[in-house]
Amino acid sequence: MTRATRLSRFLGAVVALCLAVAMVQERSVAGQETGSPASPPAATKSTAAAVLTYQLQFSTYFGGAGGDLLRDMTVDAQGNIYVAGVAGPPDFPRTPGVIPGQSDAGGAMVAKFSPAGTLVWSKVVAGEYFYSVKVDRTGHVFVAGRMRPGFPTTPGAFQPTAAHPCGFVGKLKPDASGWVWASYVGTGYAVRDMTMDDKGNLYCVLDYFAASKEVLPASWFANAFQKTPHGGGDHFGKCDAGVIKISGEGKVIWATWIGGSTGNDWVASLAVGSDDCPVVLLRTFSKDMPTTPDAYSQVPSEGWLGKVSADGSGLIFGTYFADAFPRTHNMALDPRGNIFICTCTKRWPVTPGAFQTKFGGGPEDFGVAKFSPTGKLLAATYLGGNGHETNGPDQIAVDAQGRVVVAGSTSSTDYPVTEGAFQARNADAGGKYPYDGVVSMLSNDLGTLIYSSYLGGTGDDMARACCVGPDGMLYVGGVTTSRDFPTKNAWQGKYGGDPGFGSVPNGGKFPAGWGNGDCWLAKFQRLVPADSLHGK
Repeated sequence: MTRATRLSRFLGAVVALCLAVAMVQERSVAGQETGSPASPPAATKSTAAAVLTYQLQFSTYFGGAGGDLLRDMTVDAQGNIYVAGVAGPPDFPRTPGVIPGQSDAGGAMVAKFSPAGTLVWSKVVAGEYFYSVKVDRTGHVFVAGRMRPGFPTTPGAFQPTAAHPCGFVGKLKPDASGWVWASYVGTGYAVRDMTMDDKGNLYCVLDYFAASKEVLPASWFANAFQKTPHGGGDHFGKCDAGVIKISGEGKVIWATWIGGSTGNDWVASLAVGSDDCPVVLLRTFSKDMPTTPDAYSQVPSEGWLGKVSADGSGLIFGTYFADAFPRTHNMALDPRGNIFICTCTKRWPVTPGAFQTKFGGGPEDFGVAKFSPTGKLLAATYLGGNGHETNGPDQIAVDAQGRVVVAGSTSSTDYPVTEGAFQARNADAGGKYPYDGVVSMLSNDLGTLIYSSYLGGTGDDMARACCVGPDGMLYVGGVTTSRDFPTKNAWQGKYGGDPGFGSVPNGGKFPAGWGNGDCWLAKFQRLVPADSLHGK
């Protein structure tokens, strides 16, 4: 054998070995991407290695001299940001132009910001609260919440009047120059959540209170899974929850009640996937909520999760899941139709391989769980530290790669944060105002903490909304009483001020900023390309 031949064979063996190693590595990574067993992260609340890094693009106050509150946010395909909530005093930022129902004092607030964080328009109407905001592909803006009697609904509204404060939903023109349509909805407290399908149809929480004495049209419920509300129990005045589907043109398509007969059922979150089947998350005191045999649990508890057929006539699955307190915006779906929920809890059905398998301490931790499209529990984790993750995560979102984002507030000094976090520590740990906002991103299997950071100053701060844009930008918003909230490229660089600052309601159990303060919103740019991570 010649020297040249031996060298050729040697090089060939080296190349083959390298290819084999590369194939093994590729298979290993692919297995991790699809949830195959891999080396699990430490199942504690300690810091996990960051997989993504985010850089703050802008952060701004948005408020006046009284109590303001941001409760929901969304972003359109162009990167414009829409926020909704409550505006306090007359000096809350507003733009020129009057629309029907507009208020010169406080009321329900909706506003639009440019991708760079500049206010485009802001409107305040004489209601009480906007809980939810959505935008369609044509730029029309939909808001839902609670409105007092006497609001000027539009001609032809499907529910033109209300005898008491009631649910509300409306469609604004893209420039907010007027209502396309506006209507009351339901007989109860509010529309606390709203979602939209790919066709522009809306799905709203339907509230029922027996004391209202109002009767909704029977035609809405002609094909309903549950045609009449049960309204059992007196915990909150005999109430039931339901779902109503409304076209983008403001016409009721169908409605159904979903409730038990032995207790109240309320505070629902909604989500809908590509199958147009709405998923409902609610808190219940009923022991006879509808359940299905193959779903997670038929044992009564305070949390209930269910999926309704696309025409509202059937229940695809129904399951109890934990003694927890699910609230508004506490549910989201991934592109495959898997269901993610979040709540506050100290008893959570943690699964093997979860990021945090043990309760972190304090009164409550966040609880995050993943269910299959048929209601089977796939993963569940705690997320919290040694203090109080109060009020549960206020919003959960899922990005296009299936990563899960939660936003909330904590008084913990050891809440899990990742390397390179924007803010690694609680700004007023152990002080009079110990609550900071937090935003955290988990892998689709809830086994890895991808990004996590505090957000706050030396007052009380809450992150009450979050979403991920089509371009992977991370958006977070909430309320603050901090004079030193971290701002950058701010449209409003100074705290507007409120008379409630300095008070600590409920003996410090909850943040002072829960009902007072300025709104804030922030935009973070991802520094690591998402498409290289395939959902991790």
